[in-house]
Amino acid sequence: SAAVQGGAVATAAEDGTVHLWGPSKPFRKVKAIRAHEEEALCLQWDRCGGGWLLSGGADGTVKLWRPHDSARQEPLAELKLPGQVYATDWGLGAGATDIWTASDDQVGHWDLEKSCRLSGSFQCPLFGDEAYGGERNEGSKAYVFGLHQCPSREELAVANSDGILRVHSREDGRLLHAVQCCQAGVPVTKCAYLGAGQHLLAATGRGDVFLFDCRKLDSCVYSIQAHSKPVYDLLGWPAQPGKHFLSCSSDCTVKAWDAATGGLLG
Repeated sequence: SAAVQGGAVATAAEDGTVHLWGPSKPFRKVKAIRAHEEEALCLQWDRCGGGWLLSGGADGTVKLWRPHDSARQEPLAELKLPGQVYATDWGLGAGATDIWTASDDQVGHWDLEKSCRLSGSFQCPLFGDEAYGGERNEGSKAYVFGLHQCPSREELAVANSDGILRVHSREDGRLLHAVQCCQAGVPVTKCAYLGAGQHLLAATGRGDVFLFDCRKLDSCVYSIQAHSKPVYDLLGWPAQPGKHFLSCSSDCTVKAWDAATGGLLG
């Protein structure tokens, strides 16, 4: 996983380390934090450019960091959850201290300062009989691999290991929409709203990327065979988040796309 804020780039490693890279070209590693006891699975900078970083790990922890503080190696806050943490998302308000987390099949809404659960938390059980397996999921349990809040509506998009993209109410967790993106056994790995929330992206374990018009989620606007291996991150292009987006894959590539056409940039 990777996260970008201004000129700072944070990356997550299989050994649980979070690396911070400086804005020089080529990128130069400026700090390494031993963040998790197992693989670091997700990273996200705060929405307001304040230098706060969330990390989630296979050890079931969510941690808050301020990595630009040169000497500090300890988290500022920590949550211990019952399962692996594949995704986090910050609250939408300026300076918000509430966060969303995905731990196994549980989506949680938390007050980070008080470590207490807030309204809106819900479970995402399997719709079918089969979900993505893998070495950490031998029992083919349901996993939430990605989540993202809509910036203009009280909605939360959820990427699930049973191949279904879901949209839930942020207020009470109620299921609003469910879209089958993949056949059984292929997970939806990441989801992201574009711009003000007119469109919703979903990526899969086959390397596909789908774009949906949020006014009619029953069919996609287009699909792209974007990568040869699973897509693990979808990011709005920082300069033009509603027009361009990035996809990051375990095939060791990062690609930039035109959101209007699905065409590869560059």
